[in-house]
Amino acid sequence: MLRYAYLMIVVVIVTIVCAILAMAAGLFDRTGNVGGWIARFWSMVILKTAGVRANVHGLEHLDLQEQYIFVGNHTSAFDIPLMFFYIPSQLRMIAKRELMYIPLFGWAMWMVKHYFIDRKNHRKALDAMAQVAEQFKRQRSSVCIFPEGTRSLDGNLKTFKKGGFILAIQTGKPIVPVVLSGAFELKPKYRHSIKPGVVEMTILPPIATRELTYAERDVLLNRVHDQFQEQLESGQERAGK
Repeated sequence: MLRYAYLMIVVVIVTIVCAILAMAAGLFDRTGNVGGWIARFWSMVILKTAGVRANVHGLEHLDLQEQYIFVGNHTSAFDIPLMFFYIPSQLRMIAKRELMYIPLFGWAMWMVKHYFIDRKNHRKALDAMAQVAEQFKRQRSSVCIFPEGTRSLDGNLKTFKKGGFILAIQTGKPIVPVVLSGAFELKPKYRHSIKPGVVEMTILPPIATRELTYAERDVLLNRVHDQFQEQLESGQERAGK
């Protein structure tokens, strides 16, 4: 409990400091890349304070000159810092619109060019995703999205939402599944304590989308969901031996 309280104090302080730095950077850096480095520093501080690290597998699949849509499973508060710290690309999050109005934190995300979607309105969400696609084409950063929409409460993989897969088809950019195993045990959503430990981060080979059509969005979604399920199940089998 004391470790959790200490972490929360550190999170508040580092978030305020980094948000102010990011907003200042956003005034001058039109690429948003300085904000990306600030996010990586923010992630490092949180992970180091919590005693959380990752064993990363599959970095050889990435071309650092390519834009990707990184898709991750979401079970823990550490998922976002893990993605930002260990993936060696400039990342922009696709987040729910409500986050944009959080003082400092949300404002900073907006100024360094993260993307916001109104998930409560399907039509607005589709329109916003089309706008994200146009912005994404003009940038060199990659996108990070958690297609389950929110953290899993039991650690199991949930149904994927379609937005990220529609974005991939609209832009023709490859999807990269990033499977996180072990994060749930360290900090599930409603547990007010943390446990130091190691997360297994597996970066699967990119999935080409350039030749896909909108009508194939469900096929793409199911293919990626199956890859996550297979990877998670194989990890559980290895852990049980």
